[in-house]
Amino acid sequence: MRAQGTMGAEMISAIEGMTEIAPWIRHCHEHVDGTGHPDGLHGEAIPIEARILAVADEFVAAAQAPATVGQGRSTTSSGTPDSSTS
Repeated sequence: MRAQGTMGAEMISAIEGMTEIAPWIRHCHEHVDGTGHPDGLHGEAIPIEARILAVADEFVAAAQAPATVGQGRSTTSSGTPDSSTS
């Protein structure tokens, strides 16, 4: 959803005291190489706070994704990491 950052920024900017963080949300889908959205910012033009939000978003997505056989860390049947494969 390409409009997600823009819509989120608009919603948060309507809340008193939150307008400062609206650009962070708006630009959290920008890519360092300029291929992101909504504005195609690249490199240092992307606010550091937006980059931190992007990393956190990817971390949560990766943590919630189901493991694929043959990829990632192995776990035991109880769901704990299998130290024998590390």
